[in-house]
Amino acid sequence: MIEAGDGGYLLTGTKVIQFDPVEMGDITLIRTDVSGQVVWENTWGGDVFDGANSIIQADDGNLVIAGKTRSNGAEGADSLLIKIDQDGNEIWSSVIGDTDMIDVGKVLAETNDGGFVIAGESGRDPYTWEADMTLVKFYENDQQLWEQTRVMNHSMLGDLLQYPDGGYVISGSTYTGPVFNLFLIKTGLDGKLVS
Repeated sequence: MIEAGDGGYLLTGTKVIQFDPVEMGDITLIRTDVSGQVVWENTWGGDVFDGANSIIQADDGNLVIAGKTRSNGAEGADSLLIKIDQDGNEIWSSVIGDTDMIDVGKVLAETNDGGFVIAGESGRDPYTWEADMTLVKFYENDQQLWEQTRVMNHSMLGDLLQYPDGGYVISGSTYTGPVFNLFLIKTGLDGKLVS
């Protein structure tokens, strides 16, 4: 959820259509007024499963949602970004990931040069917590600049920020059995860990 310019709110999430026998859902975006009354609602999705995990407002005033999609034919899932105007109309969308993997976009940030960075997970088995953390930098025209992977168990990403020096800071927790431990990761401008 983020606050809209007029005091209202923009909420994104997943509208589940059914769980059984096949999980199906769509990304939903709801715009409310200052009292919480729905002004409009819009959904995006195909015939399988699409879900949203986070939303930001870009410097140009438009909105960007990060999540995942299975509607583009991915065996597991791919990370999905959708840019939307203030009236809920799609401007562009971008799918990121390996069709043989389960890729999920969790958190994102706009970069100082007008691009975007998305942090998420990439794994093979949806029934285990074995997934690596990924960090991908790209521009609106789908030009991917780089992708970095950090080997981890299941990670729960909390936030992603661009550091004043141009690098990135990622917070969250990771499963190190039998508990989750907090982490804070700082990278350089290329997404590589700062030692």
